[in-house]
Amino acid sequence: MAAPSLAVEAQEKVTGRTKLTNLELDAPGSHKDVSTVLGPDGAEQKIPRSAMPFGRPGHGEFGTYFVACARTPAIPETMPREMFLGGPGSGPDPLLDYSRAVTGSLFLIPSASFWETLPVG
Repeated sequence: MAAPSLAVEAQEKVTGRTKLTNLELDAPGSHKDVSTVLGPDGAEQKIPRSAMPFGRPGHGEFGTYFVACARTPAIPETMPREMFLGGPGSGPDPLLDYSRAVTGSLFLIPSASFWETLPVG
């Protein structure tokens, strides 16, 4: 499926960031807006995250690996739910009009102190 071509300004409106500098824009309903998780107090829940492009050009496969780290699974579980179904005051992520998610996973990486609490034997 070939994605329609969008002017840079339209791409920025969809992503919620400038294309050249990656600065956040005030773009209600954008990917940035929809993928922002708010806590019970209404404050944005910040998490370390990173994305890396991948591709297999001969196979027509390309996309982004996205990794997020959080103390609790609540944030990374909420992000895709709000992206696909919409959240308070927003619809689904407009980025999904131009891409599709193929797979996802959630992993537990225990702390050293957690391992120390386990019985030995």
